[in-house]
Amino acid sequence: MEFFGERLAQLGAVELVDLCPALLALARQRTASLPNVRVIEADAVTYQSAQL
Repeated sequence: MEFFGERLAQLGAVELVDLCPALLALARQRTASLPNVRVIEADAVTYQSAQL
């Protein structure tokens, strides 16, 4: 998330996908103020966005 910096808020939609509950909790904390970010518990290799 730090890679995107302030640009993250400007993106239309972002999906963060991971299987690790601890990392998901941290991602939710860090993105709580960003309504365009969804944090999803899933396998990133098999996950398919509903928006595709």
